[in-house]
Amino acid sequence: MIAAKEGFRPRLPDVSDPMRTGVRWIGLSELAGVTLYPNISKQIQAYAHNRRNIDLIEDYRLESYKKRGKSGEK
Repeated sequence: MIAAKEGFRPRLPDVSDPMRTGVRWIGLSELAGVTLYPNISKQIQAYAHNRRNIDLIEDYRLESYKKRGKSGEK
């Protein structure tokens, strides 16, 4: 099980990427419901399960998110 150290609070680094939108800890069971850029949810899940190095992730090979309709539905 992967867990944050007690008392640790996620935060943006002192010098942050200006395109970063936020940072927070979530449980692996919640990962599928979170939009990540790049979309590396499957790679994170695989690492948590196997605890092996992850091969180079080339962004053009990642799954794209489905476009949402005008009202926000998938």
